Amino acid sequence: MPGNVSSLPLTGKDCTIAVTSPLQSVGYINMTIRTMGVFGVKVEATENGYFIKGGQSYKPCRYTCEGDWSQAAFFRADALH
Repeated sequence: MPGNVSSLPLTGKDCTIAVTSPLQSVGYINMTIRTMGVFGVKVEATENGYFIKGGQSYKPCRYTCEGDWSQAAFFRADALH
């Protein structure tokens, strides 16, 4: 998987993700992994990527999500024109 793709799959089987180039959005990947953990899905970092044990499922819980200011920038820029 190229390093500029930042989605992590959840399958019914064990899943190994091998990153084939430098990560461009490691902060977002780490945030995704932490959030998946809050909801009960564990992701392990490996030497070349990530490992997700099969048979996991998301568990409901209360969670406050931080705002995505990078997406709000589009509306702010549009308002300036």
